[in-house]
Amino acid sequence: YQFNQVGTGPYRFVEYIPDERLVIRRNPAYAWGPSFYQPPAQGQIDEVEFRFFRDPATRLAALEQGIVQVMGEIPPGDARVLIGNTSFRIVSTTVAGQPDQLLMNTARPPLDNRSFRQILLLGTNRAAIVDSLYQGFANAAEGVVTTGTQFYNPVFSGLYPFDLQQARALMSTLGYVDADNNGYLDTPDGDLTLTMIVPPWGEYRQVAQFLQDQWGNLGIGLNLVSVPDFPTLLSEVGEGEYHLVPFNSYGVDPAFLSTYYTTEGTRNFTGYSDPNLDALLFEARRQLDPAVRGEFYSQAQTLMAEQALILPLRDRVNLTGVSARVENLQYDSYGWYPILYNASYQP
Repeated sequence: YQFNQVGTGPYRFVEYIPDERLVIRRNPAYAWGPSFYQPPAQGQIDEVEFRFFRDPATRLAALEQGIVQVMGEIPPGDARVLIGNTSFRIVSTTVAGQPDQLLMNTARPPLDNRSFRQILLLGTNRAAIVDSLYQGFANAAEGVVTTGTQFYNPVFSGLYPFDLQQARALMSTLGYVDADNNGYLDTPDGDLTLTMIVPPWGEYRQVAQFLQDQWGNLGIGLNLVSVPDFPTLLSEVGEGEYHLVPFNSYGVDPAFLSTYYTTEGTRNFTGYSDPNLDALLFEARRQLDPAVRGEFYSQAQTLMAEQALILPLRDRVNLTGVSARVENLQYDSYGWYPILYNASYQP
């Protein structure tokens, strides 16, 4: 099917060569689109060729050399290079769905204790991590879903501010001590150490290094288990020997939360089970009135934050480098897909 695409949109499928290019051409007879599909009077784009740059390090060079006029998913450091260059601009779109986050395995001690999960939130300087890794192109996440997602509720805002003193005070109530004075708190099995699964995508390796440093100030060690791909990550999750795992989904409707936070959710990597949360998410999916759905989702998000089920990191953004010769480039509500019909190009 992928080699014989058909559709009813403003462009026709022309050619697809795997891992090389995909070509579409404007349909001159297209006249049944929504009102915002108004083609530019001049410079309309008659043909679009998509090319594939799997290695993020190659994307900036391809844009600067004129090999492409639009390049999505530019790494933040490379996007910073383009700032001030009048030949290009950066288009930043919020990606709908879950933020970059770490899911906490509540089925494995010590994360089965809500107070301990709250300690991790209080002891993490999320703003410092985001500012350093994302070069000012993203904000620390304040919700269970991103700001571009329907029924967004900033439930983490002010709930767990970075506060080492409060984190240490809460830790002392749990009875942890560093009896051997080696810098790490003690457990019957040795130093207090958590295990984090680290995938190869995104900036999670750098995030893990930040957390090792920041949580070390609390006397908590962090063991990193690197995985090469998605199937291996799922295999590690299936073993259940982890404390934290990065994982998220995209989408404009938060119905995906049921997959992550209901008792029988297929991606309930937190291991959390609460009939009240199950009921809230069920009703949020069942109701048709947006106001009613929004109320159920708001309550569900509040409960997730209060239970400290995740460590939210940043609201994901799609950084697109665009030639100054391209105008009227827009993205859909998902934040990934360009709306090309209105775009124009001046060679």
